Amino acid sequence: MQEQRPDGEVYHGAALSVRVQTIPQAVGGVTRFEIVERPPAVAIVAVRYNPADGPTAEPLVALVRQPRPAIGKDTWEIPAGLARPEEQDDLAAAARRELREETGYAAERWVRLTREYPSPGYSNESITIYLAQGAEVAGPGPADPSEINEVQWLPVSEALLLSSTGQIEDGKTALGLHLTHAILEGKLPLPEGDIMPLDPTNPPFKRPLLGGGSAQQPAPTGSSPGVVPQLDATLKLDAMLLEEFNYAGVTAYQANEDRARMFNLYLLVVGVLASGLGAIYQLGDKVGPYSAPLALVLLVVTGILGIAFFMKLIRLRQAFRESLLSMSTVKEYYIKQFAPQVPDVHTAFRWRLGTIVPGESFGTVTFVICATVALLGSLCFGAAAIIVYELAQRGNSSTLTAFPAGLEPYALAAIVTLVSLLLHVRYFRRNLSKRKEKAAIDRQVKMLDLP
Repeated sequence: MQEQRPDGEVYHGAALSVRVQTIPQAVGGVTRFEIVERPPAVAIVAVRYNPADGPTAEPLVALVRQPRPAIGKDTWEIPAGLARPEEQDDLAAAARRELREETGYAAERWVRLTREYPSPGYSNESITIYLAQGAEVAGPGPADPSEINEVQWLPVSEALLLSSTGQIEDGKTALGLHLTHAILEGKLPLPEGDIMPLDPTNPPFKRPLLGGGSAQQPAPTGSSPGVVPQLDATLKLDAMLLEEFNYAGVTAYQANEDRARMFNLYLLVVGVLASGLGAIYQLGDKVGPYSAPLALVLLVVTGILGIAFFMKLIRLRQAFRESLLSMSTVKEYYIKQFAPQVPDVHTAFRWRLGTIVPGESFGTVTFVICATVALLGSLCFGAAAIIVYELAQRGNSSTLTAFPAGLEPYALAAIVTLVSLLLHVRYFRRNLSKRKEKAAIDRQVKMLDLP
């Protein structure tokens, strides 16, 4: 009869330990468990898009081929590994490290998908699965060729088919692929990750085309995953309208984000140039006769940059309004198509072509931002006019007789500033004209034959 060992640890290795635990049963007697303890592990579903495949291409997922002596063969898996002792409180760091070590890729956008226990009957091993979006090359390939034999990027549907046909037999890989595929199909929302939030200006996923796909055949067996026919890429009106609406929505959002970034960048540039101007006047004695020309150059450069930023801000606002018009046009088309079946469908849409307010009125965010840029740039030109007048007066006793004595440079500066402001206002009103935008809306209404 085999001697029973007392409770406690009976083996301690580099990657696991085994302990015995005796637990009393409610019906009497006891049950002895041999428990395998392992450090927590991480697994990564890394996805990326190949621009060469076109805008409707399916995302690619990373699979690695590893030797598994325990089962006597190689397996295709998603990148994974044990967390180091210093990473056990930050499994996201372990996931980032494993992805780079096993594939040479890194990703900026991460979401925690789930945690699974592969064998809870005898082991406390846990695997936290992450979704890494927008993977990009970060260095050389796998750091340890003895651990990773091969890395392949396959479309998600192909990898999923390999799992369903038994060519991928790893549990964490099957679970990660199914969760990711469900998210890509819009059947599951993205979980609220506890690390690195998504960047809304760079949407990570593209929706699949509507409609069924072509029949898919199992991939051939072998040392590497086979090739599966691509999904049905036939152009369909619903899919095109959906992508048009999504593209317009993303463009509108990005236009507003870029407007904020441009304004912040402009204020930063103006601050730097203003600091340079202050330094010139602080070092006036050392710079000597060059202080005025240097100040003139800085002021003119700042004014010209103001014009460039002003025009760019208006162009971004035009892009936002074009996107808004495109989104409303798609909505109006669908409302018209569904009206016979759902007569009151129009009541579900508060924002339509008729609700778009044309032009930019006084007090809007765009008006305030553009007015700030225009005022600062015009003041720079006005200050530059003062310096030009003073430089012209050196060795010249003539003055501008149209202005009171001593006020000539300031009067000239006021005129230059006012002219610059008026030119900015004219450009603003011409490019964000209420009349032009109202005409564009009316054209869309007429094209759709709306009442």
